[in-house]
Amino acid sequence: MRKHYRNSAAAISVNTNKNTSVTEKSLQSQIVSCLTVLGYTIFETGKARGKTKCTTCGSYSYATGWQGNTLGVPDLYVHNSKWNIPIGVGIELKTKTGAVRKEQAHYASLNVTVICRTLMEVINVMEQIESVVGTDVTRDKIKKFKENEWILQ
Repeated sequence: MRKHYRNSAAAISVNTNKNTSVTEKSLQSQIVSCLTVLGYTIFETGKARGKTKCTTCGSYSYATGWQGNTLGVPDLYVHNSKWNIPIGVGIELKTKTGAVRKEQAHYASLNVTVICRTLMEVINVMEQIESVVGTDVTRDKIKKFKENEWILQ
């Protein structure tokens, strides 16, 4: 079963069937839609590059370092233009059973990123951030979003 939610900015389709597994791609899509509705700007990393061929051995791998993203860089950077400081929240997404790589765990231990496995975890992180640097308007949006049960576990 899917529930659809709409406001003036975007529409959200949330999978409410607890018996189906959610892929990281679909989780990311739901989170990006949800945060967009709440007024955030989202930068998605790691989607632009595919695998590259090694000129030495001929094998294919994803670009890293100077060729692409640094290992452990989070899936999303989230920003709100209402924040009076130029910061972004790094969010690494994982499915309920997805493994966390050592680089991802390292950045999370330094509070550079936060690892989230559900839409509700992301909303709770953003609620914490808004309590420190946010505005009453965005805090109210998040509160209403949660009260109206738009987010189902």
